[in-house]
Amino acid sequence: MTAARDLSLETLQLEQHGRVLTARFSNPPLNFMTTVFIRELDQLTRSVDRDPTVRAVVLTGGVEGRFLTHLDAQELAGIKDLPHPKLPMQAAEVVVLVLNVVLGLPGVASLLERFGGAPGKGIVMGHRWKRLTLRMNRSSVVYLAAINGPVLDGGLEIVLACDLRYAADAAHLRMAQMEMLVALIPGGGGSQRLLRMLGPARVLEHVVEGVPLTAQEALEHGLVHRVVPEERLLTEAQATAARLARRSPVAVAALKRCVYFGTDRRLSRALDLETAGFLAAGSTRAAARSLQPFLEDLERLGDTPFLADPGPWIEGTRFDQEGEVMDRPIGQSRFSAAATYLVYQDGGIGDSQPQNMPGTEWKSKTLKSFAWGLWRQDLPVTNCRLANGQRLGIEEIRIGRSLPQMLIALLTLGFVAPTRVSWRCCRPPSQSGTLD
Repeated sequence: MTAARDLSLETLQLEQHGRVLTARFSNPPLNFMTTVFIRELDQLTRSVDRDPTVRAVVLTGGVEGRFLTHLDAQELAGIKDLPHPKLPMQAAEVVVLVLNVVLGLPGVASLLERFGGAPGKGIVMGHRWKRLTLRMNRSSVVYLAAINGPVLDGGLEIVLACDLRYAADAAHLRMAQMEMLVALIPGGGGSQRLLRMLGPARVLEHVVEGVPLTAQEALEHGLVHRVVPEERLLTEAQATAARLARRSPVAVAALKRCVYFGTDRRLSRALDLETAGFLAAGSTRAAARSLQPFLEDLERLGDTPFLADPGPWIEGTRFDQEGEVMDRPIGQSRFSAAATYLVYQDGGIGDSQPQNMPGTEWKSKTLKSFAWGLWRQDLPVTNCRLANGQRLGIEEIRIGRSLPQMLIALLTLGFVAPTRVSWRCCRPPSQSGTLD
C-alpha cells in the first residue's frame, strides 16, 4: 500500500515530517479549485486514514498569497447552455437522495464524470465533496488549515471542514461565502457548518450580504482559532499539528464524532454518545498508561499536574498516547477471508527507518479471535525493547492467514478467524544491545 506522502498528485504537493503531513494546494496563478483537486483531496483523505505514520495533516496554499480562492467557473461553464427547468426544493431533496444511492454504486461516479459532461462532473464533484469532508470529520487524524490567502465559497467550505484554522495576519486575506451574489447558496456544507459555529442570525447576515471578512474579523466571528503573522503561519500550524499528533487516535476520533455528529441528536442521546466515546477512549492502553505518571506527578508536585506542571501533558511528551492499535488493521476489510500481506512503518525513536539489521528476527503469534475485526484487539508485540530497557519502534508487521485459517474463517462466516501476526523491531545504527 502506498504511503500518503508518496501519492503522485497533480494539485497537491506533499511532504511529511514526523507524523505531520503538509499538503500544499497549487493551481497557479489564482489557485482556483478544480474537479481534479476535489478528486485528489478525496484520494488523500482516504489514504491518510489508512496510513498509521500520519496523525495530523496541515492544508495550506502552494501559490504565494493564495490558498483556496473558489471553484474554477470555467470547468462548469457548459452548464449555462443547457435547459434550466425550474426545480422546486422539495423535488430537489428527492433527487439528492436518489443520487446518494446511485453514486454509491461501483463505477457509476467515474462513468458519470467521464460521459456526463459539465453536469455530470458537477454532480460527481458534489458527491465526492460531501464524502471527503465527512471523512475528515470522522477521522482519528487532526486536520489543520494554515490559511495564507483568500478562501471564498467552496474554499471556505473546505477550510470549515478542518478541525483547526490558523489564518495569516495579511491584508490580502479574505474569507466569505459569496454564492448569493451569483444567485446561489453554499453547496459544499457552508450554510450548515457556519450554522453550527455562528448561529442562524450571523449566518444569515454573512451569506445574504456576501461581504468578505478580514482575518481579524474572522477571528472575532469565531471562524478561525488564531491569527498569526504571515511569516510564521506555517511554522506555528505545523508545530500545533505535531503536538496534537501525539494525542491518542482513539480519543481524537471519539471526540470528533461527539462534536461533529452529536448536535444532530437530542441532548440525552448526545450525552449517551459522549459516554460511549469516553468508554471507548478509556478502554485503550494509552488511558491505562496515563494513570501511573499522573500519580507520580501528583506525589512529586503536591498538586494536580494539570495546574502545577501542565507543559509535558499539553505537549504530549509525559507518556506515550500513540501506541494504539486501531479498530482493524490498515488496508483490511472487516471480514477479510483472503490471506493478506501488510507492511507498515512506525517512526520508533529518532528518525529510524527499516534497515533489516541483524538481531531483528521475526517473532510470530497466532491470534485466535472471534469475529476478527469487529472490535479493537491489541497486537501481542511485546519484545521491541533492548535489554537495557530502551523502547524500539516496529520495523514491520505482517498480518495474514494460512490456507487452513482461511478455510476456518470461511466455514464460520468470519465468526472464528485465526490470524497469524508476525513482527520485527527497528533498531537504528546508533543503538546497541540485545533484544529483550
